[in-house]
Amino acid sequence: MVSSWKYRVNPRISWALAAAFLVAVISGVFLAYPFSENTPFVSTVGLENVVPFGRFFRRLHYFSAWLTLGLLFYHAAESLRAGAYERRSLWSWLALTLSLVLILLIAFTGYVARWDETGRLAGFIAESLSQKIPYLGKYLNGLPSP
Repeated sequence: MVSSWKYRVNPRISWALAAAFLVAVISGVFLAYPFSENTPFVSTVGLENVVPFGRFFRRLHYFSAWLTLGLLFYHAAESLRAGAYERRSLWSWLALTLSLVLILLIAFTGYVARWDETGRLAGFIAESLSQKIPYLGKYLNGLPSP
């Protein structure tokens, strides 16, 4: 009798992923209140230096977001290694793939949202790359920014 243990996905990774995501969302809500999108760089610096525990919440948000991204990649790799695609529905795999793309986009927008020199250059590079996409590039570039 062959053990099915090597074909299982560790449920603790899923729970850790959900917990890291919740910490990132909750800390992001705390950071959203004093943040002003009109002056993002000044707002971020003020958040770190003026708001009580602002630096703590910003670091908590940063590290929990990266932990979420890392655990999501690990969960996807572990699912592929375990061959879970043979036992799951198409909707499960679609949800995993879309959540991976969505988390990457959210991480990138968080990187650009500070709008310092590095974020501004990353935004320009992303805009340039999006224009190179055949048929959709000009449409994506023409979308209004929030």
